[in-house]
Formats: sequence, C-alpha cells, structure tokens
Amino acid sequence: MRFFQQNKNKSNGPFLSMLFLVCFALFSWTYVVFSSLENRLSWPLLTANYIFFSGVAQTGIVFSAIMRMAKAQWSRSFCKIGEVLTLSTFPGVIGIFFLIYFGGMDHLFNWVSSEGKAGEPLTLWHNRAIFFWKNVIPLFFFYLLSFVYFRANRKMDSEQREPDSNILAALVMIFYVIANTNRAWDFGMTLIPHWESSIFPIYYWIGNLLSGSAFLFLLSGYFSSGSHHPERDKKSRDSMGKLLLGFTLLWIYMFWSQAIRIWYGNLSHLTHPLIERMSGPFGTIFVLMMIFVALIPFFGLIFRRIKLSFWGLSVIALISCAGIWLNCFLIVIPEFSNGQNLALLIRAGLNLAIWGLAYIFLSMILFLKWFPEIHLTPHAFLTAADK
Repeated sequence: MRFFQQNKNKSNGPFLSMLFLVCFALFSWTYVVFSSLENRLSWPLLTANYIFFSGVAQTGIVFSAIMRMAKAQWSRSFCKIGEVLTLSTFPGVIGIFFLIYFGGMDHLFNWVSSEGKAGEPLTLWHNRAIFFWKNVIPLFFFYLLSFVYFRANRKMDSEQREPDSNILAALVMIFYVIANTNRAWDFGMTLIPHWESSIFPIYYWIGNLLSGSAFLFLLSGYFSSGSHHPERDKKSRDSMGKLLLGFTLLWIYMFWSQAIRIWYGNLSHLTHPLIERMSGPFGTIFVLMMIFVALIPFFGLIFRRIKLSFWGLSVIALISCAGIWLNCFLIVIPEFSNGQNLALLIRAGLNLAIWGLAYIFLSMILFLKWFPEIHLTPHAFLTAADK
C-alpha cells in the first residue's frame, strides 16, 4: 500500500496515465465494434458495462452509510473513499444513461416501437417517458441525498465528533435500492421478452454490494495511506474480508433463490433464458463467473491469513469484481448474440471495462484536486477511536 502512496505523489503521471487509458480504450472499443462486429452489438456491450460500473460507483456511498449506521470504526478510511467514488463519478453515470436513452433504445428494447416483436400492444411500463422518469427521478434523489450526506459527514469530521446522520444514511440506502431495482428491471429483465423474476433486482444489487465493497478495498491501496498502525490495518483487512465473505454467501443465496423459483415454476419462457446463459457458447463464461464470484472468494476468505494479507485480499477482491462483471455480461449479451465471435465480444467488452476503470480513477483524481481539503484517511478520528 505504501508503494502506491509514494508513487501517486510524485507528479501528474497518474492523471495523464488515466487520461491516456480513457482515450485509448474508447478508441479501441469503437474500432473493434465498428470494424468487426455488427453495430447493434455496441449498445449491449455498453449496457453491460454500464450496469456494472454504475452499480459499483453508487455502492461507494452506500457502503459508507451502512458502516456509519453500524458504527463500524474499522471502515472509516473505506467510507471516505466510497463517498468520493460515488460523487466523483456522478457525471459519467448520468451521461451514459442519457447516451443509452437517446441513442441506444432502438437497439436494446423490442417495445420501443408501437408494437413488440410479437405484435402485442405496449404496457404502461413499456413507455419511453415512463422509462426515462422512473430512472431519472430516483437517481436525482439518490445523488442529491448523497451530496447532503457527504457534506454533513465532512462537517462532523471537521469538528472531530461522532457522525450522527442515520436518517440521511437510511434515505441514501432507500433510493439506492430504488435506483438499482429500476436499473435491474429495465436493463436486465425487460431485455428478455416476457421474462420476469421477483428476485432478480435483489440479486442484482446484492452483486453490486459485493463488487462495490471489493472495489473499495482495491481503491484503498492507491488513495489511502493507511493509519500507520500495522495492527489496526490488519484489523481493518480482517473485517473487510469477513464482510466480503458475507456478501459472497448472500450473492450465492440470491442466485440459488432466483434459479430455484424459476425451475420450480417450470415455465419454458422463464427457464429458457437461464439455460441459455448456462450452456452452449456462454457455458464457459458462466462456469468462470461461478468460480470467480463463489468458489475462489469462499475458499479463500475462510482463511484468516489471506484476510490479514493486503495482497491476498486484493487478489480475492479483484477476482470478485471480475466475476460480477462476467455476470453483467451474461445478463445482457446472450439476448443479442448466439455466441458467435464470443472472443471478439469479450475483447470489446474488456476495452469498455478498461475505459470504465480509467474514468473512475480520473474522476477521483480530479475530484481530490478540486477539493484538496478532503482527506481520505481520517487520522484524527482513528486516533480518538482507539482511546
């Protein structure tokens, strides 16, 4: 962790590197899509990355809200990073949503025209205006409350007193659930004609909590200098490892709950989309997803030695994030591709993932440059907490 901290202060190198990655990945993705794939597949690839990165970005401040309500002292440095992550990436999350809404709806949704593929009339929810407002309104309140929550916590931290913002934290979490439920519904279930699952939205935002928490730990290796107390750092890593293990088990439970409900109903229009994503050309990706999200994190995090190791926990966190990204890929892509050119699809999707990662780092670096008074490691609070 100290290695990253020493290198980030040398120059503007990280900023220029992230800017280069943003431009390179965007150019590379555009070239791959428009030279090798059908144009219509560019929007599903963008959507798959959107539902992953928007979920990760919004989970940052929700992690802070959960930890503050639980009064978890070990998580304070992660909370600060999470708050900055959510607020700094706000323009990108909103911008990509508008890009998909104005440019990609005709390529994504079969209900955009006056009639669906089967010639059926549109329902109340299958409407452009409803689609727009039921996504924008929760996002507006989520980010508004996130900003108010962030300001309130900054004021309390500057006064070196225990934060007392449970009401704001609860409201942030409520609108997080609403926004992510709508995103799961619109960019997951409605992509598949006549497919429905009452558990799918919960399954989606539990995955966001897992990948978002794992991503926060990875960000802490760069943006946080640590508390300079080895024992306290070990305690924080141990607690974060236990939290990731809990979210992993919860994700497995929600995956199983969704699958068993659909198979129990034994309705072909519900079971076929699941089978399509678990077999055939996408079967290998599904197996990798289960290994990355379930098997490796579970059998890795049950060992305390791995949880206490920064590099060991970083590897597990990276694998968890990769697994949830594959999950988002499987949510969207099989509805638009039969698996041909799958390697090319993965390549184009990874180019977008690189773009998303670079954008997050670039946004956070700029945010901290514009607000230099923000300190991601609350040393004063940590010292007081140990008394």
